[in-house]
Amino acid sequence: MYFIFAYFINNKIAIKEFWSHITIQHSPTTIKLGYEPFIHIEHIRQSATIKEIRKLTNKEDDNDNILRTGDKAYIKLEFILRPEYIKPEMKLIFREGKVKATGKIINIDEL
Repeated sequence: MYFIFAYFINNKIAIKEFWSHITIQHSPTTIKLGYEPFIHIEHIRQSATIKEIRKLTNKEDDNDNILRTGDKAYIKLEFILRPEYIKPEMKLIFREGKVKATGKIINIDEL
């Protein structure tokens, strides 16, 4: 009962999906929908799936749903294991092998 009461006082909501603004620092491969990087958000360490991509940098003959080194995009991520307590403006890093990207959470609702 105490935990439920504290839940309403702090207005914390566990989020499963969220939008973030990222920059791909290094990627020897292409990143596309369904990609599952390991996400670091402060104390949170969990895998997530890319559900949607809205690319900001457009190069000639480039697909909007594919990210490579140097690209910037808004991406919708979904945690794989469980929802987490996050809020906008939290910084994130994602990695998978040699792929590295940085960014921040911009919205926990729809963009």
